[in-house]
Amino acid sequence: MESKRLWMLTGVALAVLAAQAAAYMPAAAVATSIRGVSTIEKIDAKTREVTLKREDGSLVTTVAGEEVRNFAQMNVGDNVRAVYIESISIRVKAPDK
Repeated sequence: MESKRLWMLTGVALAVLAAQAAAYMPAAAVATSIRGVSTIEKIDAKTREVTLKREDGSLVTTVAGEEVRNFAQMNVGDNVRAVYIESISIRVKAPDK
């Protein structure tokens, strides 16, 4: 699903880039975010991997980085709010000679 979304973002970015190239501004950036509430299904404290069950029932495993300060307080069954942000930027320039 994330791969499909990235391809869609790439297509949008390329369309924007084409429009900007016509106006002599060959650059584009596109971002999207997904917000939701998930339930913690599994926690691996050693690797900091957390498996979440999304609202649609699918599972996703992610690594909780050091910036997750309350990691030790997380428990299986807890609900967490998450924001997943994905972006792509493109800049076109003449090849170096």
